[in-house]
Amino acid sequence: LRPPMKRYPALGRRVQTGPFRVEALPVTHSIMDAACLALQTPLGLVVHTGDFRFDPTPIDGRATPLHRLAQWGDEGVLLLASDSTNATRPGAGPSERVVGPALRQAMAGAKGRVFVTTFASNMFRVQQILDAAASNRRKVALVGHGLERAVKAMMEIGRLRVRKGLIVSVQEAAKIEPQRLVVIATGSQGERFAGLTRIARGEHPQIKMESGDLVIFSSSIVPGNERQVAHLMDHIYRRGARVVHAGHNPSLHVSGHAYAHELKTMIQLVRPRYFMPVHGEYRYLVEHRELALASGIPYAHTVIAENGQSVVVDEKGIRLGERFAVGAVLVDAESMEAIDRGMLRDRRKIAEEGMITAIVLLSMAEGKVIGTPQLVERGALQEDAKHLLEKAAADLAAYLEEMDREAWQDIEALHEDVRLFVRRWIKKRTGRRPLVVPVVIEV
Repeated sequence: LRPPMKRYPALGRRVQTGPFRVEALPVTHSIMDAACLALQTPLGLVVHTGDFRFDPTPIDGRATPLHRLAQWGDEGVLLLASDSTNATRPGAGPSERVVGPALRQAMAGAKGRVFVTTFASNMFRVQQILDAAASNRRKVALVGHGLERAVKAMMEIGRLRVRKGLIVSVQEAAKIEPQRLVVIATGSQGERFAGLTRIARGEHPQIKMESGDLVIFSSSIVPGNERQVAHLMDHIYRRGARVVHAGHNPSLHVSGHAYAHELKTMIQLVRPRYFMPVHGEYRYLVEHRELALASGIPYAHTVIAENGQSVVVDEKGIRLGERFAVGAVLVDAESMEAIDRGMLRDRRKIAEEGMITAIVLLSMAEGKVIGTPQLVERGALQEDAKHLLEKAAADLAAYLEEMDREAWQDIEALHEDVRLFVRRWIKKRTGRRPLVVPVVIEV
């Protein structure tokens, strides 16, 4: 789409952008104002669910309008691209409303401070934490810049209901009796510099964690974060605090993504001609396709595409198209130019193993090495090992003198010979593999 769409359609409204008419339908999710998008294209209607679930009793009372999904199905949907995050979980997920009573119960039994961590974007959960704290006559402190900004913004537009005086600053929280305080902190995934991690490590200047305190994880662990969450819990236990999470009481966290029965309901309401599972590990995409097949969609009318894989839908059907390079683009802090993988690899190498510059002067006319090569290191060797550079330089000179002089004529190959010699020499004696930059100067 050129130019790209610069305005997002209001929920329940349609906007025209280029050849497409886009409608945003509100859906229930852990993030407020999540939307399912319907794109009317010259070929037909394409529906992308985004992150969604069907919660009949959402916290804000805004349930997904199932009748509109059914209307799209009546009008005819060309393609459905649907959230696959929980495709392997049978049945339907519990309502967000079950979390509130679980939080109130957990807080009621706590003798000291109560720390609650959740995703900072989940304002529905934050609302329930605030309500549970108020019902237990506890004040609430917020720790985490993103969380503080989000709560402030939601309060300003009236999307969070907060009793006057309920939220206090961290400075005020430090003076409140432990049994009268709840701290909502970021860091449910064990992020090193998040609020809960800093508190658990004793690094927060105002908020302390002590024996008798309770830490509630009202969240799930994102795949890949298991180790750092485990480290965080270890720090919490070292403080003498106690941890509870959904493993102890499943109602302490519910997912914002549809379970298998809800996914089938979406397919049956929309009744697409073609189906593509999106958003999930590959195995989840496969399981989601199985749900589509069980709902009557022919196998030939489904595709599984990974990141960078284009999908073609035309009068011939649906199929995988051209693959494109995708992923994070890293830019240099000074020039703001993209950093290629080779440069990034070298920078990581320097950071981990250090760097050695090998400077060699050659007289091509006389066919000899002039003087002794100079080896200059940065971060590659300990102070007591730097004497090795003199020996390495002498051995490099001897190695070059023994080479066939015809080999000197290929300067690029000679650079590589110098690089490999120094790298192998250092690795053999120190075990380190620094980045070696050869500099061969012809005199």
